[in-house]
Amino acid sequence: MTQQIHVGIELECVLNSAINDIIVGEYHEGVTVEDLPGWSSEYDGSLNSKHEFGKHSLCVELVSPLFKSRRALMKGIEDFKNRFSGHGRHELNEVMSFNDSCGAHLHFSIEGFSFSDKVIYEIYPKVRFRFFEKLRESNIKSRHNILEHYNRSYAQILTKEIWRIKSRRAEFNLSSESERKGMEWRSLNLLNVRTWDEFSEFWNIVYDCLEYLCAISQKYENIEEVKIMDEDEIQKTPSVLCQVMSYKRRKRRKTYSNIKISVKDTKEAFL
Repeated sequence: MTQQIHVGIELECVLNSAINDIIVGEYHEGVTVEDLPGWSSEYDGSLNSKHEFGKHSLCVELVSPLFKSRRALMKGIEDFKNRFSGHGRHELNEVMSFNDSCGAHLHFSIEGFSFSDKVIYEIYPKVRFRFFEKLRESNIKSRHNILEHYNRSYAQILTKEIWRIKSRRAEFNLSSESERKGMEWRSLNLLNVRTWDEFSEFWNIVYDCLEYLCAISQKYENIEEVKIMDEDEIQKTPSVLCQVMSYKRRKRRKTYSNIKISVKDTKEAFL
C-alpha cells in the first residue's frame, strides 16, 4: 500500500517588488501572502538581494502550506505561479530570482513513520545520487549551478559522522523530525532557475526522489543504535571524549533480499 508523503516548502528568493510588493513578516512570524491561501512570507537575515532588481529587490522566505500528495503539491506550485506571474503575464525571472544565498528547504513526513528511527544511513546517499541523476537529465538550464550549490555551509553533505550526531546543518536534518516539523532536506536550491516550466520540473524531480526514499526506506528494519547528540551538546563535549565514545550497534536486517546498497564516493556526484 502506498503511503502518502506530506510536504512543506521554505522557498528563499529575491522578489521584484515593482511587480509583487508584498508584506513581509518577522523571522518565524510569517504574514499571509495576499491571494495565495496557506502561503506566508517572512524575513530571513541570511538572504542577500545583490541588487538583482535594483531598488525593487526584496529578500523574502515564502513558506507553503502542507501538501499531502504529489497532486496537491503541484497544484500548490501552479497556484504559486499564477499568483506571482500575474496569471501568466510575467516569466519567473521577471518577478523573482534565486541567487547563491537562497535555498529551497523541504520538510516531509509519512504519518506514523519515523525516518530517524527506521532509515539506515546508506539510504540517504542513494537518494542524493538519484536527485543528481534526474537533475542532469532534466531541461533545467542551470542544473549544473544547482549541483555545485548543493553542498554548502548550512546544508552539508550527510556523512556517517554527521548522521550520528543529528546535525541541524546537514543535508538531511533529522533534528527537524524530533521537533515534529518533519524531516528536512536542506541542500535543495533553485540557483539561477529562470522559467516557470523549470520551476515546476524541479519540484516534480524532488517528489520523485521522495517517493524513491520512502520506497527503499521501508525495505529495512532497525538502524544502528547510536548515542545522538545535538550540536549544542557536541560543543560542550571535549573532542578527545568524542573520539573514544563508543556506540552500541544493532545488526541491520533486510526484509527484502533483492535490495542492494551501493554507496559511491561523494566526490563522484559532482563529476
